[in-house]
Amino acid sequence: MHPEDADGGEGDDGPVRRRRLTATDTDEAVELMRSVYGDQEPRFRLPRREARLSIASRSVTAPGGTFNLDRVRHSLGMDVRRAPVDRTAVLLPVTGRVRFTCGDEEATGLRLVPTREAFDSAWDDGVDVVGYAVDTDAVSLVGGELSGLEPSAVRFDSMLPVDAARERYLVQAMSHLGRDTLDNPEALATPLVRAATLRHLATVVLLTFPNTALDAAEDPTRAGPGRAEPATVRRAAAYIETHAHEPIGLDDIAVAARIGARGLQHAFARHRDTTPLGYLRRVRLDRAHRELRGADPSAGDTVAAIATRWGFAHGGRFSAEYRHVYGCSPSETLRR
Repeated sequence: MHPEDADGGEGDDGPVRRRRLTATDTDEAVELMRSVYGDQEPRFRLPRREARLSIASRSVTAPGGTFNLDRVRHSLGMDVRRAPVDRTAVLLPVTGRVRFTCGDEEATGLRLVPTREAFDSAWDDGVDVVGYAVDTDAVSLVGGELSGLEPSAVRFDSMLPVDAARERYLVQAMSHLGRDTLDNPEALATPLVRAATLRHLATVVLLTFPNTALDAAEDPTRAGPGRAEPATVRRAAAYIETHAHEPIGLDDIAVAARIGARGLQHAFARHRDTTPLGYLRRVRLDRAHRELRGADPSAGDTVAAIATRWGFAHGGRFSAEYRHVYGCSPSETLRR
């Protein structure tokens, strides 16, 4: 295992530690991988000792944790089985292919290195990858701040990005880290810059890969364990059912549910497959149906009067909606 002097070689520059290490045979490669990335058992596919492995790493100590950017190049295909990593790390192949398998999930492009389960990785010959890692405690703290969850409840659910747009955003962040931040010693000498960079990297990975904090931040109405209906929806439904006879609107329902109107509409779409006003209309239609069943035509009760009382001003639309739900016209119900 040999340190190199290119690009500054090994050394410390204040809060930044730079290392460039190489191995020239398989035994050295295993030793190098273990020394940098922890215990693992690489299995090289060809029975030869010649191998070329290089790792260029820049690690930064910031208030609140550490982060690093690594470039790994190696010449010999290998398969690796290892335990979950203890840092939140992202890998992006530059050339060649690396396939990660964790449970039923497989990833070959940009991926999050599994943090909760053991995983396998298969490295082709001549692979060149870039990766960055952030202390998991720092990621959990940022996730808790963004979502309101306890940091211990922040966990990732997949190795794969949420979508292509977020994947591009993360790639840009990695490029910016290497080009504009780590190559700027004056900026990194400032604790505020290092702290802001750490937080930014943690935020980017939280926004890119599925996790509990992202779920909670993007959908505060999401149900908890067991996917029970959230309290916001239950409060809104109870308010609607109690006040259906009054001239209430979306804002009134949202205030009663203690959530914004947009969030309430999203919650109803997710959990009841309708909107708050759509649910209000269903409740009013049910009340009109009940009243029609108990009405007496000989006493002067009419479909039009009952429909109007429950907010259905257009007789034709009311009849069509009623028939769709109950299988008969409102006048047939009234005459029974």
